[in-house]
Amino acid sequence: MKAGPRFIAAALGAILWLWDVPASAGTILFDDSSEPVQVFINGTKAVIGGDPGLLDPITSEAVRTTVFDTFCFSCTTGIRGVVLFEPGTSEVSDFVIALPLFGGFPFEIFTQFFFESDPDILFYATHSPVVAMEAALLNSLTTKALAGQIPKTDETGIAEPGKEQVLFDSSKGINLFRDLNGATADLDSSFVIKVISDVSDVPEPSTVWPLLLLIGFAGPVIRGIKLISFNINLIADVGNLLRPSGLRFRPVHSQKSSNAKSTSYVRLSGR
Repeated sequence: MKAGPRFIAAALGAILWLWDVPASAGTILFDDSSEPVQVFINGTKAVIGGDPGLLDPITSEAVRTTVFDTFCFSCTTGIRGVVLFEPGTSEVSDFVIALPLFGGFPFEIFTQFFFESDPDILFYATHSPVVAMEAALLNSLTTKALAGQIPKTDETGIAEPGKEQVLFDSSKGINLFRDLNGATADLDSSFVIKVISDVSDVPEPSTVWPLLLLIGFAGPVIRGIKLISFNINLIADVGNLLRPSGLRFRPVHSQKSSNAKSTSYVRLSGR
């Protein structure tokens, strides 16, 4: 029996619907809080040769994942990335690249991710698999961000649960990936991309300045107290040698002076 056109169309539609179900790529976390940079895929540390895992070559500051295979109706292809700057500066700290390409079947997308941190930024522009447009993408996104044409993104993620920096999460409407033109470029919705930076927490200026001033002035103040006490006692001792009969100078070592000195010292050293 020959299958009718309606049956063929229904079967094709069912196959395409199944293809569009997000693959189990899940969450990819690039952890740059220590060297070498580590990658976690769905909570498991990725290793070279793992599935999914990492591929050679890698350095202490540059890694690339295996290729993820997903099916997506609306996904586009072509290089896209996120430039992360050192907080409050124009210096590039990290560069995250996604490279989705068409697969062998309709709506099939092969996606590979690259992470590079200073000083290995642009590593994959000259090493296998040689991402040809990487330098152009970095230059475009950096120039546009510093010129205010697109949002400038500073690195913020720290190594605490829930405080990683999210670069892509379609369920939360977050997408920081942009193409060569600076336009937002989507990824398959099955991905969640996060980063932990190597940035350190810096105390607020209101805390730092009093502390530095206190440390700087504590030594001279303590030395000054000791010097004044020494000079007064010296004068008293000399005066006692030269005193007329029945006249005597009293040294400065009174209980009040001792307490004041002790209180000042503890207060300065304990701040």
